[in-house]
Amino acid sequence: MNDAQNLSPDDVEYIVPGPEPTQDELLALAGEGAKAWNAWRERYPVLIDKESQQPNGPRADFSGVYFTKDKNEVINFSGFNFGHGASFIDTQFGDNANFHGAIFGNDAQFKCAKFGDGADFGDATFGDNALFDGASFGVSISFYRATFGEGANFEGAAFGDGSVFLNATFGDRAWFSGRAEKEDAFSSVSFTGARFLGYASFARRVFNASADFDNTSFKQPPEFSAIKNPENLNWTAMKVGFAGAVGGFPTPGWTTKTETVTRLQRLRRIAANIHANDAERDLFIAERKAERGFLWKAWWRRKRDLSVFTKALRNTLLLFLYSLSSNCGRSVLLPLFWLAVSSVGFWGAYDALAVEGDPLPVGDSGESIGRTRALLAFTGSRFLPLLGSSFAAAEDVESALFAGPIPSETVQALAAGQGILNAILLFLLALALRNHFRVG
Repeated sequence: MNDAQNLSPDDVEYIVPGPEPTQDELLALAGEGAKAWNAWRERYPVLIDKESQQPNGPRADFSGVYFTKDKNEVINFSGFNFGHGASFIDTQFGDNANFHGAIFGNDAQFKCAKFGDGADFGDATFGDNALFDGASFGVSISFYRATFGEGANFEGAAFGDGSVFLNATFGDRAWFSGRAEKEDAFSSVSFTGARFLGYASFARRVFNASADFDNTSFKQPPEFSAIKNPENLNWTAMKVGFAGAVGGFPTPGWTTKTETVTRLQRLRRIAANIHANDAERDLFIAERKAERGFLWKAWWRRKRDLSVFTKALRNTLLLFLYSLSSNCGRSVLLPLFWLAVSSVGFWGAYDALAVEGDPLPVGDSGESIGRTRALLAFTGSRFLPLLGSSFAAAEDVESALFAGPIPSETVQALAAGQGILNAILLFLLALALRNHFRVG
């Protein structure tokens, strides 16, 4: 084992003479491995200046280095703590560049860097403003479970086949967009399970092969304007949310921004064109929810306009009830749940209105029926008529429970209400089943 692997922070100064090493000294230190490098970094950290908000300290500056020559070719950056301001601008790497588990502070720069095949940034951590714009990657590169702060920028970056961002996490403002003057393309790429915690852009990208966004979540609607080959997109189980802010506080599921609705509409059109039925349905619902904010904003500006208030209130209540009863036509279990709850509730109401006694006499025949069975028959007859008739004739049950051939007005109103509610819930159940098995 190299003795440098066991150095303490106090010993590292004999490898790197001081807090302002030259690039050659940084390369020599990097060649000693992660333990030696991290010990030096612990002694000489890069701090953010409070006034200028700029990194202050010995930065890891490898800009312009060819990691394809001589000793540099075997440097393994796995597990390195680079601190703020690390620079790999215009660097060149061979195959299998290894940054697995590396830690970068803010302003890590890989602008126009060139990577061979198999570059590994799995489990790497980046602060804000990680810049990979204009970089080029070979095949089978990995950012598996990598974490980015705000402002990750891959604009115009070139990716070979098999690029993987599986389960990666991006803060607000992540750019994968193409440049207007060029056709920046993705070959096969996977963002499966990735999370985008704010705005993300894939505008002007060319998708030359499969682009998987299955189970990818976006906290804000992503930008996919002016893309090419959308038929290669896989949006299975993709989740798109939105949020605004009121008085500086975030409001998930509520916005008054025009661009939010515009992006949702654009995404829905793409989903319709590629027959991504679930995504189209979910985006339509998100669009309707986003429009609530505009209606209430319009009413706030025109407080005396009763028609705007009525429309805003109606849309808000209908969306709330639709969501509560069936998750906007997406849940089979919710209508079944409310059918069960309402049946129990109506049972209790009928029980309170029914005559006392158990068993109850049925008509003039001298026969009787148990109270529980009678209640079950009457409640069931309003749910499914055939269910009630299997217990006893409907008129006899009504007569036994409510001491007359025709129930009171209250009972009639409850029975009518149960029938209407059950019809609505059964319709929502059928709609959910249709949506679940829908084929484009």
